[in-house]
Formats: sequence, C-alpha cells, structure tokens
Amino acid sequence: MAYRRIPLKPESIYQVFVRNYSEEGTFNALKNDLNRIQAMGFDWLYLLPFHPAGVEGRKGKDGSPYSIRDYRAVDSACGTMRDFQDLVDAAHVRGMKVMMDIVIHHTARDCVWVKEHPEYYHWKDGAIVNAVPDWSDVADLNFESASLRQELIRMLSFWARKGVDGFRCDVASLVPLDFWLDARKALQKINPQIVMLAESVEPEFVTWMRAEGHNALSDGEIAQAFDYLYPYSIRREFYGALEEGKLADYEHAMNHLLASLPMDTREIMFLENHDRQRFSSVVKNRTARRNWLAYSFLMLGTGFVYAGQEAHETHQPSLFDKDPVSWKHRDAEEEAYIAGLNALRRETQESLRTAALLENDKVLEVKESGENDYYGCFNVLNHRGSLPVHLRDGSYENLLNHKTVTVKDGKMDAAQCPFFARIRQEDLVHEDR
Repeated sequence: MAYRRIPLKPESIYQVFVRNYSEEGTFNALKNDLNRIQAMGFDWLYLLPFHPAGVEGRKGKDGSPYSIRDYRAVDSACGTMRDFQDLVDAAHVRGMKVMMDIVIHHTARDCVWVKEHPEYYHWKDGAIVNAVPDWSDVADLNFESASLRQELIRMLSFWARKGVDGFRCDVASLVPLDFWLDARKALQKINPQIVMLAESVEPEFVTWMRAEGHNALSDGEIAQAFDYLYPYSIRREFYGALEEGKLADYEHAMNHLLASLPMDTREIMFLENHDRQRFSSVVKNRTARRNWLAYSFLMLGTGFVYAGQEAHETHQPSLFDKDPVSWKHRDAEEEAYIAGLNALRRETQESLRTAALLENDKVLEVKESGENDYYGCFNVLNHRGSLPVHLRDGSYENLLNHKTVTVKDGKMDAAQCPFFARIRQEDLVHEDR
C-alpha cells in the first residue's frame, strides 16, 4: 500500500550540477553563492550526482554523473566529504533543504559491486546486460537480489543521516514499486519529513520497456511512493506549445495528467533541466519567457530552475565533460522577478488542493481552488492586443504587481499578462472563449 503522505507546502527547487556550476566546480564555490540562491526564495538545493564516475565505457572526458563507481564517496574534483557536509550545513542555516540525485537503477560498469557482488546484476553468457543498450557506460542492477535491496536502503540511510532532506531518484519508473515503498519506510524512520522526487518517464518508454519484458511503472503507479514527479508524460505536448504554439494540446494533456494522479502528488513544473534544452534557446522572446516562468511557479506544483536559467543561458552544459555555466549575463532583475514569484507562491498556494487549465488556444489560463480561489492568465505566445479570457467583466487586482486589470467584453489587454488574481467562483465564465 502507499505510504502516508506528509503535507506538501508550496516549495521551489534550484537544481545544480556542481561540476558545471562554476569554473572551480566545487562544493565550496557553490556554498559561497548560497546567499544569492536564498535571496531568490528557493526552498530546495537539488544536487546532481557528485560521486566518482565510472571509467570503464566512460562517455566524454569526465564521465556521466549517472555512472556511479562508489555510492558513499564524493568526486574529489568537487571537494571532500567535509566540504559536502559544510554545504549541507550552510544550506540548513539559511532555511534551505538539500536534495541529492540518486541513481539506483544501475551503477558504473567498474563499480566495486560488479566483482564483489555479481548477484547484484543482470548477466547473460557471462556478460552484464542492460535494458537500454545506449546506456553503455552503466550496468543494470537486479532487484531480485534481497541483499542488493538491503544495501541500497543502507546507502540511502547513510546520506539521510548526513542531513540530506530528500532524494531525486533517477529513472525511478524502472525500479520495482515495492522497493521504493520499503526505502521510503526506512528513510522516514530517520527523517519523518523526507521528500522523494521520481524521475518518471514518457509513456512510450514505459510501453517499450514492458514490451521488452522489463519492469516499468506508469506515473499513476509510481505516485504511490513519491511526493513529486516530472511531467515527462506530456513532454511532446509541452514542446508543441513552446515551439508551435499548440496550447490546446498541452492544456488537454496537462489536465489529463493531473486527473490521473493522487491529488497530493505534485508535478515539477520545470521549463528546463539538465536533460533538456535551455529554455532561452527555445523561447527567444523575453516577455514570453516571463509569462512561462510565472505560469511554472504559480501553477499548482513545484517551481523549478536549473542553474543558469536565471542568466538566460542558451548553451546546454555537457553531462560528460566539464562545461561551466556562463554567468556573463547574470540578471539581477530576473533574480528579483523569481524572488517575487516565490513569495507569491507561499502567500497564495498553502491551502490549494486542485488546479486545471481552461481551454484557450491564445493563452494559458489556470484555475486553482482550495480555501481560496485563484485565476492566472499567462500570455506565453506573446500576443498583442486583446485576449479572450474566462473572467466576467470587471476589475481585478493583479497580485504580481498590484495593478488593476480590467476585463471588458470577455477580453483583457495582453500587455497586462502575466496576470494572477484571487477571484470568486462566480467570477469565472465557463463558456468557450
């Protein structure tokens, strides 16, 4: 059965690949920038894997952070275990929590377990076999091994005792659900408030894996064990909205996804991450990006920024070679904008329970309900002139800037977006617009 969920607050996540965050690529360099991250209002510091990377079959010069050679060590290029602990402590002093990316579907091919515990792996004709052939630098783990499961839970507990507050679990959909439930139960004994984020995968990947005879969990299944999920299941519709302006397809897919999950599951409303294109390279117009950013933070879910996004970075850093973020376009105004979005999240979303996108092929309209009702209108396609909206004619306060917005004849001025307001149920029009 599913675990007993903890109440989720309106939180946001700042994702960091330590190796590429700075020229130094160290825990200490990141620690020295925590005040800036805190000032933007982020609740979580999410670290990509920072363990020693495998050498056998290595991709690139430095190797993938998702090919782990030693789960209880840190990459010496990032610093020492003491440096890591100092970073965790510094985040906690600032009221931030730390999430670490953990990879337990596979290890590096030269992980010590390959020789010491061959029963931990899948073998055929004397060679390790992988479910995904392209992942040639890793070795899939065999969850039929009870001793493997115990060792992985001990490893997760090791990091929880070091003050890690949550885990982002790589390709969690390919790991058995009963393992996640057992791991969650063990971790809650150490930290009752532990938070789990699943990298769920696209439906096409799930069906492919199942057709090949492998375990693969749908979003609905994996939501039984996790607090947060990535909305990868609507990746195609998301990029259709970004690149082709197909808002209706995205709205329909998002509503379907929200309806298919438990109400207390939260989506990670990312615009970019380490696996995806930089958002500024896809959406060139800054006004449109501002509207997308406001939507991603004010839609019920979890706000998310990948380090460098706030500096309008267009280059997607390599996962296989040191490739530092360029901070030459650091934008204090953009950082202040993010801080304002985070503040508004905390102010308005504490008691929200449901959210839906209204059908509108011109703008993204959000209706959110709980103890109070809120409405958002986000001009993500950067239209000019008047926009049709699902609000009754009248005047409303835009909580983003406290200016008055007027709706007349079922339309509002596009320049007044992004718009977010507290409304009454009777303010909403249910006719097609």
